[in-house]
Amino acid sequence: MPRPHPVSAPEIVGRSPALLAAMDAARRVAPTTAAVLLRGESGTGKELFARLIHAESGRTETFVPVNCAALPGNLLESVLFGHRRGAFTGATESSAGLVQAADGGTLFLDEVGELPATVQAKLLRVLQERRVLAVGESRERPVDLRVVAASHEGLRELVAQGRFREDLFYRLARYELDLPPLRDRGRDAVLIARAILRRGIEGLSPRALARSAEAALVAHPWPGNVRELENALFRAALAARGPAVTSRDLCLALGQDAAPAPTQPLSARVLDLVGASEGLASGELAEALSVPRATLKRLLRALVDAGDLVAHGAGKATRYHRPSEAEACQDPRERTAMGILDREGRVSRQALAEVAGISARTAGRVLAGMVAAGLLVPDGRRGNAAGYVRVVRVAA
Repeated sequence: MPRPHPVSAPEIVGRSPALLAAMDAARRVAPTTAAVLLRGESGTGKELFARLIHAESGRTETFVPVNCAALPGNLLESVLFGHRRGAFTGATESSAGLVQAADGGTLFLDEVGELPATVQAKLLRVLQERRVLAVGESRERPVDLRVVAASHEGLRELVAQGRFREDLFYRLARYELDLPPLRDRGRDAVLIARAILRRGIEGLSPRALARSAEAALVAHPWPGNVRELENALFRAALAARGPAVTSRDLCLALGQDAAPAPTQPLSARVLDLVGASEGLASGELAEALSVPRATLKRLLRALVDAGDLVAHGAGKATRYHRPSEAEACQDPRERTAMGILDREGRVSRQALAEVAGISARTAGRVLAGMVAAGLLVPDGRRGNAAGYVRVVRVAA
């Protein structure tokens, strides 16, 4: 039997207008007592939204999730509404049931369209009368609970087919909330992928996401939504040779052919050479690979932009190495700021904005975040001349 547990507001990753609108709607309906019906494809985060509604509702008791499709129909009645000892064969002890467990809290009924007709009738009475009758009992018990239901199927269609009670549908659908599929959320796939890789998947070490992989994430239709994304990222992280998942890793995980650029074989040779060293200069790489240095420098710049290499130093003294886990997980704009520091000794808001191609306001936020993270300190200058330098750490 599913176990009830407290819940705090979940982290829902994304910034797309479609997601933000759904989150705003969830927060607006949360303080009410209305039943909410969540509609969306499998993997769109229906339980996350149910938890958000509970967390914002002000209810102090537990959040009780029930997957109606995972329990046999002959058990659902006693699991939901409870039973008296001896009410049926095998009922050796009395059980309160999950409806009573959610008293004062929220009952989340996932895949509610799978409920059998007998259970639908009893659930309707719970919603109408706020009372529950356990199997084998003759006396109803009062309950105060919020019901959030979800279905990947259209309940209206099930009503039309005679598979779902119309009166129960209208009780559950006091407020209907549609959750957007991942394919309609733009770059949210990139943000979710970074969050998943950062925490590690199925025991794998945390990984970063190379910028070269972002286009493939946004372009894929993700029919399985976040669950499909998690599966693809696991396969990609398992195959990754470095601390970052690249476009090649992701394309292989999705069963796609990575479209090779003309320099792809050279890219692989560069990454292999740099990975086997503690850092190489462009001149050393050009000599080892027997290619013109000008051609190689363009390739090196592209690999740095993609997050597959990190550059330290300036001019001919610049050396390239594979990013450490910390560097790979760093925001690309922060890496750009550190590159300016390596070349100039200091970095200003205007310099970062020009090199990274972002607004001065955004550059200021990036630098402020690096100060808060203990990476930079102000250099003491004021006004337009203000800048930042590295934190000097003195050994004890």
